[in-house]
Amino acid sequence: MKKLFAILATLLAISVFSVRAQEEDKQFFNHLSLGVDLLSTEGVGLQVAAPISKHFQVRVGFNLMDAHVALYDVVVKKVADMQNIDVLKGGVNPFQYSYKLKDPVESGNTKIDQFDMKATMQSRNIDLLVDLFPGKNSGFHFTVGAMFSLTPKGLITSTVNALYQGQPAIAENMRCNTEIMDVTTDKEGLFHLNVQYKMRNVHPYVGIGFGRPVSLKHRVGVNFDMGVIYVGGVSLASYSYYDNPDQPKNVLLDQAWFRKNITEDIISNAEDRNKIDKYLGFVNNFPVVPVLKLTLFIRLF
Repeated sequence: MKKLFAILATLLAISVFSVRAQEEDKQFFNHLSLGVDLLSTEGVGLQVAAPISKHFQVRVGFNLMDAHVALYDVVVKKVADMQNIDVLKGGVNPFQYSYKLKDPVESGNTKIDQFDMKATMQSRNIDLLVDLFPGKNSGFHFTVGAMFSLTPKGLITSTVNALYQGQPAIAENMRCNTEIMDVTTDKEGLFHLNVQYKMRNVHPYVGIGFGRPVSLKHRVGVNFDMGVIYVGGVSLASYSYYDNPDQPKNVLLDQAWFRKNITEDIISNAEDRNKIDKYLGFVNNFPVVPVLKLTLFIRLF
C-alpha cells in the first residue's frame, strides 16, 4: 500500500509540474493520438494519448485478455491435435480436464476418485500512464502509472466437479457442509478455484519505453513499453460455504494449506512434495508481473 501511495504522489507531482510547463511550450492537450496494441502481455488493447508538455505525455488505455486468449486457443488446439496431446485438445479458454486419482480420497463417508475441471481465463484493465521524456525530441521515456482491474475475482476462475465411480461424490443434502481439505462445494455441488493477485483492484506500474505516442514529426508511429506491475504476489484461492452458503469464506491454497492437507497418502513422493511446496512459496510471494507491449499510434490531430 505504501508503494501505491508513492506512485500516486509521483503522478500528482508530475501533473503539477506539467501544468506549469504548459505555459512555456503550449502543448497541453493540443494533440491526440489513438493507439492499437499489436503485441501485448495484457491482450488486445486500445490507447488514447495526449501531450501535457514537451517532456510529458499522458495515456489512458483499455485492455481485454479474452479475445487474445481466444486467438491463442485456436493455435493450441491445432498443435494439440497434431501432437496428440489429449489434455489440450479441448482448448485453453475454457480449459477442461479430467483427473483420475490412483487411490480415492476419503473424508468421512465421502469418497472421490475423479475431478472434472473447467477453467476460464479473463483479464480486463484500464491503464492510466504518464510518460517522461528526458530529451525534448527523443523517443526514450520513463513511465509511471496504475492499472485498474475490472475482474476482481481473478485472472483464472474455475469450477471443479468431484466424482466417485462416475457419479457426483457429494450428495445433494451434503453440499455446502461437507468440508474437504478446508473447502466445500457450493449449492450446485461444485468447488471453485481462482488464480488472483493479492492486490485485487489497483496495480502500480513503472517501466521504460521507446517511441512517442504523440509524435509531432510523424502521423504514424510505433511505441514499445517494458515494465512491471506491482501485484503483491499471486494466490490460488478456493471457498468454504460451510458457515454461510450465500457468503462463502475465502480459503488460500498456499504453503500452510498444502502442508496441512496434502498428506503423504495423496503425494507419496517426498521430492515432488518439496518441489510443489517451494513453487507455492515462490509464486505466493513474487511481488511483480512483467508487462511488454508494442503499440501502433496514429496522431488524429
